[in-house]
Amino acid sequence: MKKTLLLFFMLFLPLFGGCVFNQKEIGIEDSLTLQVGDTYQLQPLTEPVVLLQYSSSSPIVEVDRYGLVEAIETGEAIIYIEAKGYKKATVLIEVVDLSANLNVYFVDVGQADCMIAMLPNGEVLMIDSGLDHLSTTGDGNYPSWSNIKKVLNKENIEVIDHFIITHYHSDHYYYAINILNDYEVKNVYSSGTIRNNSWYYSWLQAIEAEGLTLQVVTTGDWIIEEEDLTLQVLSAKTITGEEDINYSSVMTKLTYKERSFVFTGDAGSDSGDGETIAFNSGIDLKADVLKVGHHGSMYASGNRFLYAVMPTYAIITTAEETSTGHPHLSAVNRILGVGAKIYQSKTHGTILVTTDGNTLDIIIEKGEHPQ
Repeated sequence: MKKTLLLFFMLFLPLFGGCVFNQKEIGIEDSLTLQVGDTYQLQPLTEPVVLLQYSSSSPIVEVDRYGLVEAIETGEAIIYIEAKGYKKATVLIEVVDLSANLNVYFVDVGQADCMIAMLPNGEVLMIDSGLDHLSTTGDGNYPSWSNIKKVLNKENIEVIDHFIITHYHSDHYYYAINILNDYEVKNVYSSGTIRNNSWYYSWLQAIEAEGLTLQVVTTGDWIIEEEDLTLQVLSAKTITGEEDINYSSVMTKLTYKERSFVFTGDAGSDSGDGETIAFNSGIDLKADVLKVGHHGSMYASGNRFLYAVMPTYAIITTAEETSTGHPHLSAVNRILGVGAKIYQSKTHGTILVTTDGNTLDIIIEKGEHPQ
């Protein structure tokens, strides 16, 4: 009798429509990640083509009758996909908000500086906008401006909320007037140092023409002071007499939750220079990412300063062709001595460092990540 029943089920059960033993799988990805505001077309692999029904477990995402998913807010949701004769399929959707990240571009402008940061509060910070050092003498033709524009266009930036000029050398502010002319700049900062040349006076005239006031910053000033986001001046000096203009570099520390960046300009390690001023300020200099001072000059990145910062990553703005020999081996060795991984724009191109305030990722344009 048992054998008869078993034979019956084996022969006739497939004839009963809707039975699970006759249902096929709906081929579909198990999970995917979307940003808030993204849409995504689900494309199940079903043969033959049948009418699919979609539903969502949560208002975090919406899905229409054709499987077009729209991410509404952060969180997780499950999309259910059903079809006659098929097993129900599910897709786990994670919705994230990358606008809450801090994204810092170290733009490949050769041996020069330009950093562009999309802040998690929706503002944009720009530090310097220089032309490659060799190109300022007419001996080079580096695409510095093209690379700056590439990042600005990629991120659809039209407004720059905070524009810092670390000091008045062409490899740091050559394109500052272009930035003022082409973008809406809300705040401009620098030290109180005055240069006696036509380019500097043209810069001041451009600031005035835009209805702005140059804001002179000093050591300890807060440019941004919010609960999870701060930007503080570590060093700024008004140069008079015969002192090197590099001594006036505005050095800043940008912090988002648990992660920090130190931007040095061309500050060095001499007794009256920016690294010493920052070290003596009493401000906590510890940071995950260090923009190495003066393109890796032997006169910057002193041991005392490096051990105070203890960076995990050190970024040197460099070019293959240079008249200065930067970066100098002595500086590189000191940086490696504190355990930092070195990235160089001549090797890695434009470098993007992104963080949610806890984890930190580096995305490079070319080359390989250092070991």
